Amino acid sequence: MSMGNRMRVLIADDSRYLVERLVAALAKVSGIEIVGRAGTAEEASEAIRRLQPDVVILDICMPGGSGIDVLQGMDRDQLTPVVIVLTNYGQPQYRKKCLEWGATFFFDKSAEFEEVAEVLRSLVICTSASGGSRNEQAEHEKEGSGNPLPTHFSNGGPSHPEGTTTTEKPKLLVSRSSKGEPIYYMCSCCLRGFPLPDVQPPKQAMRELYRAFRQHVAQKHPESNDGLNTRSAA
Repeated sequence: MSMGNRMRVLIADDSRYLVERLVAALAKVSGIEIVGRAGTAEEASEAIRRLQPDVVILDICMPGGSGIDVLQGMDRDQLTPVVIVLTNYGQPQYRKKCLEWGATFFFDKSAEFEEVAEVLRSLVICTSASGGSRNEQAEHEKEGSGNPLPTHFSNGGPSHPEGTTTTEKPKLLVSRSSKGEPIYYMCSCCLRGFPLPDVQPPKQAMRELYRAFRQHVAQKHPESNDGLNTRSAA
């Protein structure tokens, strides 16, 4: 995602009702643009190659194939959008398969629908931190959804001692102490911090950040290692 532009999102789902719900939810997120919709696996693969979106919201069960087929096609074509799988098939075997083939997030439609907008909001913040100027970040905050980045850190560190348990399910918290200060990322369960990789393009920094967090969850919180969630710190 080039800075100064909006994060480009493709929705691949054959349910018109679900797509309309997503469009309505994402309209409240500053900094994103829905650039396309696809109703079949073939349409999704073609649209990803043609549009080169920053983020793909992908269903598993679609006419003409599956979301896993789409993920495998992206792997073959070396396409690297951030993929959010949103499905009714929330069983662990599907979650494991999707994450293995490159999905960054995996959410159950019935229980975690609202997480999609929160993830995209966090990704916009993450991308701005990686490649945007301070003026662009301030503009994003000014135009934001009414949920400014909370004051969770002070003096460059977490306000709670590392090792404190704050939630049952690990989430990557996004926070900064004040406007103009660096954005911080940390695990909600143990409050371990994660620096944003200093790489370009910003989309690659996002992927590396979440890959590092997933590895942390697998090693330190294996009982909760059923996918990656993200939210802003409360």
